[in-house]
Amino acid sequence: ELPAIPIKEKRMIAKKAVELIHDGDMNFLDTSTTNIELAREIIERRLEVTVVSCMLDMQKYLQQQEVKFILLGGEFNRSQNGFLG
Repeated sequence: ELPAIPIKEKRMIAKKAVELIHDGDMNFLDTSTTNIELAREIIERRLEVTVVSCMLDMQKYLQQQEVKFILLGGEFNRSQNGFLG
């Protein structure tokens, strides 16, 4: 099992990662709380991107006009709150 990363560090990771994302990009964000922080950074910077994810919670954060959101299907995994397979 991986050690838990404090939220402060996850936000720092997201702030660095969003620097690599540009308008017009397509990005896959898997089922992780670090990626929720990255989604928040994408929104804050008002990037016009496409985000593909299998994480159901991601739609809560990506409901703005600048972001095109694609939710992948599969079998729902409750422990990850996402779709697998």
